[in-house]
Amino acid sequence: MIIVNIIGGLGNQMFQYAFYKALLAKGIEAKVDISCFKDYKVHNGYELERIFNINPVKASMQECYDLGKPRNDIFHKILRKIGFSVKKNSYYEQGAIESLQYAPEKYDFTKDMYLSGYWATPKWFSDIDKDIRNDFIFSNKLDDENKRIEEDILNSNSVSLHVRRGDYLKYDIYQGICTIEGYYTKAIRYISERVENAKFFIFSNDIEYCKNNLSIENIRYISNNVGLNSYKDMYLMTKCKHNIVANSSFSFWGGQLNNNYYKIVVRPHKFLNLAYDKDDIFPDNWIKIK
Repeated sequence: MIIVNIIGGLGNQMFQYAFYKALLAKGIEAKVDISCFKDYKVHNGYELERIFNINPVKASMQECYDLGKPRNDIFHKILRKIGFSVKKNSYYEQGAIESLQYAPEKYDFTKDMYLSGYWATPKWFSDIDKDIRNDFIFSNKLDDENKRIEEDILNSNSVSLHVRRGDYLKYDIYQGICTIEGYYTKAIRYISERVENAKFFIFSNDIEYCKNNLSIENIRYISNNVGLNSYKDMYLMTKCKHNIVANSSFSFWGGQLNNNYYKIVVRPHKFLNLAYDKDDIFPDNWIKIK
Protein backbone atom coordinates (compact mmCIF):
# COMPACT_ATOMS: atom_id res chain seq x y z
CA MET A 1 0.00 0.00 0.00
CA ILE A 2 1.09 3.57 -0.69
CA ILE A 3 -0.03 6.44 1.52
CA VAL A 4 0.04 9.94 0.00
CA ASN A 5 0.36 12.82 2.43
CA ILE A 6 -2.05 15.72 1.79
CA ILE A 7 -0.85 19.12 2.98
CA GLY A 8 -0.57 22.74 1.82
CA GLY A 9 -3.07 25.07 0.17
CA LEU A 10 -5.82 24.07 -2.23
CA GLY A 11 -3.61 23.91 -5.33
CA ASN A 12 -1.11 21.62 -3.62
CA GLN A 13 -3.88 19.42 -2.26
CA MET A 14 -5.23 19.02 -5.80
CA PHE A 15 -1.83 17.90 -7.11
CA GLN A 16 -1.48 15.36 -4.30
CA TYR A 17 -4.99 14.03 -4.84
CA ALA A 18 -4.39 13.74 -8.61
CA PHE A 19 -1.20 11.77 -7.91
CA TYR A 20 -3.14 9.49 -5.54
CA LYS A 21 -5.77 8.88 -8.25
CA ALA A 22 -3.02 8.13 -10.78
CA LEU A 23 -1.68 5.41 -8.47
CA LEU A 24 -5.15 3.89 -8.18
CA ALA A 25 -5.51 3.93 -11.96
CA LYS A 26 -2.35 1.82 -12.22
CA GLY A 27 -3.89 -0.80 -9.92
CA ILE A 28 -1.84 0.26 -6.88
CA GLU A 29 -3.52 0.20 -3.49
CA ALA A 30 -3.33 3.77 -2.21
CA LYS A 31 -4.76 5.93 0.55
CA VAL A 32 -4.34 9.53 1.64
CA ASP A 33 -3.28 10.97 4.98
CA ILE A 34 -4.96 14.24 6.00
CA SER A 35 -3.93 14.11 9.66
CA CYS A 36 -1.39 16.93 9.25
CA PHE A 37 -4.26 19.42 9.05
CA LYS A 38 -5.07 18.87 12.71
CA ASP A 39 -2.53 21.50 13.74
CA TYR A 40 -2.14 23.25 10.36
CA LYS A 41 -2.50 27.02 10.71
CA VAL A 42 -1.78 28.08 7.12
CA HIS A 43 -4.26 28.68 4.29
CA ASN A 44 -7.78 27.28 4.83
CA GLY A 45 -7.06 23.77 6.07
CA TYR A 46 -8.19 20.65 4.24
CA GLU A 47 -10.47 21.78 1.41
CA LEU A 48 -10.80 19.02 -1.17
CA GLU A 49 -14.02 17.41 0.04
CA ARG A 50 -15.60 20.76 0.91
CA ILE A 51 -15.14 22.07 -2.62
CA PHE A 52 -15.30 18.97 -4.82
CA ASN A 53 -17.56 15.94 -4.78
CA ILE A 54 -14.76 13.48 -3.99
CA ASN A 55 -14.10 11.04 -1.18
CA PRO A 56 -10.54 9.67 -1.13
CA VAL A 57 -9.82 6.64 1.05
CA LYS A 58 -8.04 7.79 4.19
CA ALA A 59 -5.31 5.91 5.98
CA SER A 60 -5.47 5.32 9.73
CA MET A 61 -2.79 6.80 11.94
CA GLN A 62 -1.47 3.33 12.67
CA GLU A 63 -1.12 2.63 8.95
CA CYS A 64 0.81 5.88 8.57
CA TYR A 65 3.12 5.10 11.49
CA ASP A 66 3.69 1.56 10.22
CA LEU A 67 5.06 3.05 6.99
CA GLY A 68 7.34 5.47 8.79
CA LYS A 69 5.41 8.69 9.26
CA PRO A 70 7.18 10.60 12.07
CA ARG A 71 5.26 10.65 15.33
CA ASN A 72 4.74 14.08 16.89
CA ASP A 73 4.34 13.15 20.53
CA ILE A 74 6.82 14.64 23.01
CA PHE A 75 8.84 11.42 23.36
CA HIS A 76 9.54 11.12 19.64
CA LYS A 77 10.21 14.86 19.28
CA ILE A 78 12.91 14.54 21.95
CA LEU A 79 14.38 11.52 20.19
CA ARG A 80 14.60 13.46 16.92
CA LYS A 81 16.15 16.45 18.66
CA ILE A 82 18.97 14.40 20.14
CA GLY A 83 19.51 12.46 16.94
CA PHE A 84 18.08 9.07 17.88
CA SER A 85 15.15 9.07 15.46
CA VAL A 86 15.48 6.47 12.72
CA LYS A 87 13.41 6.81 9.54
CA LYS A 88 12.06 3.69 7.91
CA ASN A 89 13.01 2.96 4.32
CA SER A 90 9.31 3.01 3.51
CA TYR A 91 9.11 6.74 4.34
CA TYR A 92 10.03 9.10 1.50
CA GLU A 93 9.95 12.90 1.50
CA GLN A 94 10.38 14.85 -1.72
CA GLY A 95 12.58 17.93 -1.90
CA ALA A 96 11.28 21.17 -3.40
CA ILE A 97 12.87 20.59 -6.80
CA GLU A 98 11.82 16.93 -6.89
CA SER A 99 8.22 17.99 -6.39
CA LEU A 100 8.32 19.91 -9.68
CA GLN A 101 9.87 17.14 -11.75
CA TYR A 102 8.42 14.02 -13.31
CA ALA A 103 10.81 11.15 -12.60
CA PRO A 104 8.86 7.88 -12.15
CA GLU A 105 12.08 5.87 -12.46
CA LYS A 106 13.11 7.12 -9.01
CA TYR A 107 10.25 5.40 -7.22
CA ASP A 108 9.36 1.76 -6.71
CA PHE A 109 5.59 1.87 -6.37
CA THR A 110 5.43 -1.90 -5.93
CA LYS A 111 6.63 -1.45 -2.36
CA ASP A 112 4.67 -0.25 0.66
CA MET A 113 5.54 3.43 1.09
CA TYR A 114 4.52 6.64 2.84
CA LEU A 115 5.08 9.49 0.38
CA SER A 116 5.39 13.11 1.47
CA GLY A 117 5.64 15.61 -1.35
CA TYR A 118 3.69 17.83 -3.73
CA TRP A 119 3.92 15.84 -7.00
CA ALA A 120 3.41 19.15 -8.79
CA THR A 121 3.35 18.17 -12.43
CA PRO A 122 0.41 17.08 -14.60
CA LYS A 123 2.63 14.42 -16.12
CA TRP A 124 1.85 12.22 -13.12
CA PHE A 125 -1.82 12.09 -14.10
CA SER A 126 -1.75 12.74 -17.85
CA ASP A 127 -3.21 9.27 -18.53
CA ILE A 128 -6.31 10.06 -16.47
CA ASP A 129 -6.67 13.76 -17.27
CA LYS A 130 -10.39 13.38 -18.06
CA ASP A 131 -11.05 11.65 -14.73
CA ILE A 132 -9.21 14.38 -12.82
CA ARG A 133 -11.23 17.08 -14.58
CA ASN A 134 -14.43 15.26 -13.63
CA ASP A 135 -13.29 15.03 -10.01
CA PHE A 136 -12.42 18.72 -9.90
CA ILE A 137 -15.86 20.03 -10.79
CA PHE A 138 -16.71 22.74 -8.28
CA SER A 139 -19.75 21.68 -6.27
CA ASN A 140 -20.69 24.83 -4.36
CA LYS A 141 -23.19 27.30 -5.77
CA LEU A 142 -22.15 30.86 -6.54
CA ASP A 143 -23.49 33.89 -4.73
CA ASP A 144 -25.01 36.77 -6.70
CA GLU A 145 -21.78 38.79 -6.94
CA ASN A 146 -19.81 35.86 -8.35
CA LYS A 147 -22.66 35.08 -10.76
CA ARG A 148 -22.33 38.62 -12.13
CA ILE A 149 -18.56 38.23 -12.46
CA GLU A 150 -18.98 34.87 -14.21
CA GLU A 151 -21.45 36.41 -16.65
CA ASP A 152 -18.95 39.18 -17.46
CA ILE A 153 -16.23 36.55 -17.97
CA LEU A 154 -18.36 34.41 -20.28
CA ASN A 155 -19.50 37.40 -22.35
CA SER A 156 -16.08 38.92 -23.01
CA ASN A 157 -12.68 37.91 -24.33
CA SER A 158 -11.72 37.27 -20.75
CA VAL A 159 -8.17 36.77 -19.48
CA SER A 160 -7.47 35.83 -15.89
CA LEU A 161 -4.33 37.33 -14.39
CA HIS A 162 -3.17 35.99 -11.04
CA VAL A 163 -0.76 37.86 -8.76
CA ARG A 164 0.43 35.88 -5.72
CA ARG A 165 1.83 37.97 -2.90
CA GLY A 166 1.05 37.69 0.83
CA ASP A 167 2.98 34.69 2.18
CA TYR A 168 5.21 34.65 -0.95
CA LEU A 169 6.90 37.84 0.25
CA LYS A 170 8.42 35.95 3.20
CA TYR A 171 10.43 33.51 1.09
CA ASP A 172 13.24 34.33 -1.36
CA ILE A 173 12.58 31.22 -3.44
CA TYR A 174 9.34 32.77 -4.79
CA GLN A 175 10.40 36.38 -5.28
CA GLY A 176 11.56 38.19 -8.41
CA ILE A 177 9.97 35.66 -10.78
CA CYS A 178 6.58 37.24 -11.49
CA THR A 179 7.43 40.93 -11.42
CA ILE A 180 5.28 43.62 -13.00
CA GLU A 181 7.83 44.73 -15.62
CA GLY A 182 9.70 41.48 -16.06
CA TYR A 183 6.69 39.19 -16.38
CA TYR A 184 3.19 40.66 -16.24
CA THR A 185 3.77 43.55 -18.64
CA LYS A 186 5.21 41.14 -21.23
CA ALA A 187 2.44 38.60 -20.64
CA ILE A 188 -0.25 41.25 -21.05
CA ARG A 189 1.39 42.45 -24.28
CA TYR A 190 1.57 38.89 -25.63
CA ILE A 191 -2.13 38.30 -24.97
CA SER A 192 -3.23 41.72 -26.24
CA GLU A 193 -1.46 41.16 -29.56
CA ARG A 194 -3.41 37.94 -30.10
CA VAL A 195 -6.78 38.47 -28.42
CA GLU A 196 -9.05 41.20 -29.73
CA ASN A 197 -10.62 43.40 -27.05
CA ALA A 198 -9.13 41.33 -24.26
CA LYS A 199 -10.61 42.02 -20.84
CA PHE A 200 -8.35 41.26 -17.89
CA PHE A 201 -9.76 39.89 -14.65
CA ILE A 202 -7.28 40.36 -11.83
CA PHE A 203 -7.13 37.81 -9.02
CA SER A 204 -4.77 38.36 -6.11
CA ASN A 205 -4.32 38.23 -2.35
CA ASP A 206 -3.11 41.83 -2.64
CA ILE A 207 -5.56 43.66 -4.89
CA GLU A 208 -4.39 47.11 -3.74
CA TYR A 209 -0.88 46.32 -4.96
CA CYS A 210 -2.34 45.34 -8.33
CA LYS A 211 -4.40 48.52 -8.58
CA ASN A 212 -1.31 50.62 -7.83
CA ASN A 213 1.02 48.82 -10.24
CA LEU A 214 -0.87 47.29 -13.17
CA SER A 215 -1.56 49.53 -16.14
CA ILE A 216 -4.29 47.97 -18.27
CA GLU A 217 -7.21 49.67 -20.00
CA ASN A 218 -9.88 46.95 -19.99
CA ILE A 219 -9.65 45.56 -16.48
CA ARG A 220 -11.75 44.25 -13.58
CA TYR A 221 -10.41 43.52 -10.10
CA ILE A 222 -11.88 40.56 -8.20
CA SER A 223 -11.68 41.13 -4.45
CA ASN A 224 -14.86 39.60 -2.99
CA ASN A 225 -13.61 36.04 -2.45
CA VAL A 226 -11.62 35.75 0.78
CA GLY A 227 -11.09 33.15 3.50
CA LEU A 228 -13.08 29.97 2.91
CA ASN A 229 -14.47 31.50 -0.30
CA SER A 230 -11.02 31.96 -1.87
CA TYR A 231 -11.49 28.86 -4.01
CA LYS A 232 -14.16 30.72 -5.99
CA ASP A 233 -11.34 32.75 -7.55
CA MET A 234 -9.96 29.52 -8.97
CA TYR A 235 -13.39 28.60 -10.31
CA LEU A 236 -13.69 31.98 -12.05
CA MET A 237 -10.19 31.61 -13.52
CA THR A 238 -11.24 28.33 -15.14
CA LYS A 239 -14.13 30.13 -16.84
CA CYS A 240 -11.89 32.74 -18.47
CA LYS A 241 -11.02 32.16 -22.11
CA HIS A 242 -7.30 32.73 -21.50
CA ASN A 243 -5.01 32.80 -18.46
CA ILE A 244 -1.87 34.49 -17.19
CA VAL A 245 -0.65 32.36 -14.30
CA ALA A 246 1.83 33.04 -11.51
CA ASN A 247 4.38 30.67 -10.00
CA SER A 248 1.52 29.34 -7.92
CA SER A 249 -0.22 25.96 -7.88
CA PHE A 250 -3.49 27.84 -7.25
CA SER A 251 -3.36 29.66 -10.59
CA PHE A 252 -1.86 26.61 -12.31
CA TRP A 253 -5.19 24.86 -11.74
CA GLY A 254 -7.04 27.91 -13.02
CA GLY A 255 -5.27 27.44 -16.36
CA GLN A 256 -5.27 23.64 -16.28
CA LEU A 257 -9.04 23.33 -15.72
CA ASN A 258 -9.85 25.96 -18.35
CA ASN A 259 -11.64 23.88 -21.01
CA ASN A 260 -11.47 26.47 -23.79
CA TYR A 261 -9.99 24.56 -26.74
CA TYR A 262 -8.37 27.75 -28.10
CA LYS A 263 -7.05 29.02 -24.77
CA ILE A 264 -3.73 30.81 -24.45
CA VAL A 265 -2.06 30.23 -21.11
CA VAL A 266 0.99 32.34 -20.29
CA ARG A 267 3.41 31.12 -17.61
CA PRO A 268 6.61 32.41 -15.94
CA HIS A 269 9.98 31.01 -17.03
CA LYS A 270 10.45 29.13 -13.75
CA PHE A 271 8.59 28.28 -10.57
CA LEU A 272 11.24 28.65 -7.85
CA ASN A 273 14.51 30.47 -7.30
CA LEU A 274 16.48 27.25 -6.94
CA ALA A 275 19.20 25.71 -9.05
CA TYR A 276 17.61 23.15 -11.36
CA ASP A 277 17.70 22.46 -15.08
CA LYS A 278 13.97 22.28 -15.69
CA ASP A 279 10.62 21.73 -14.07
CA ASP A 280 7.58 19.87 -15.33
CA ILE A 281 4.82 21.75 -13.54
CA PHE A 282 3.68 23.71 -16.61
CA PRO A 283 2.39 21.96 -19.76
CA ASP A 284 4.66 22.26 -22.80
CA ASN A 285 2.06 24.17 -24.84
CA TRP A 286 1.80 27.01 -22.33
CA ILE A 287 3.63 30.17 -23.36
CA LYS A 288 6.81 30.81 -21.36
CA ILE A 289 7.78 34.41 -20.75
CA LYS A 290 11.52 34.78 -20.12
